[in-house]
Amino acid sequence: MNHKLVDVLIYIHKGADAGLVASVARQLARMSGVIMASVNPRVKRLISVKYDPDQLSGASVLQDIQKNGCTASLIGM
Repeated sequence: MNHKLVDVLIYIHKGADAGLVASVARQLARMSGVIMASVNPRVKRLISVKYDPDQLSGASVLQDIQKNGCTASLIGM
């Protein structure tokens, strides 16, 4: 098991409803290298993503969201 996992927070900007945010999290969870992606239960616009940095980067996770028309920001690692 790889012990070099990275956690990142993604903020989905206003205009996205809870269904879209959940859909983005499911899409991220299917990306190669992503171990887990989940919506924060307290702040519905935050998605926590755990991934293998040998396979992808925080920037590539963000780009995947943005290429599908969703406005998002990388806010923490």
